Amino acid sequence: MTTPRVYTVAEAATILHVTPDWLARRLCEKKLPGRKLGRRWVLTDADLQQALDLTYSAPVAPQPDPSGMSARSRKALRRKAS
Repeated sequence: MTTPRVYTVAEAATILHVTPDWLARRLCEKKLPGRKLGRRWVLTDADLQQALDLTYSAPVAPQPDPSGMSARSRKALRRKAS
């Protein structure tokens, strides 16, 4: 049986592209998976994958303007109308 790789909060934060403080807060709030060994939080590969799944949000495409004008064009048109 192989031992799973264990990451510290700093290492996991680097992998997840977040700050260590943000990650530590989420771990304390039990919003993300992790384990406490003594006074330190540790995360395994499975915890990191689950954290990615929990924090994923699908990208939202911007809705096009119904008139087909850009924000800058609308602003210029309003300026001319005034």
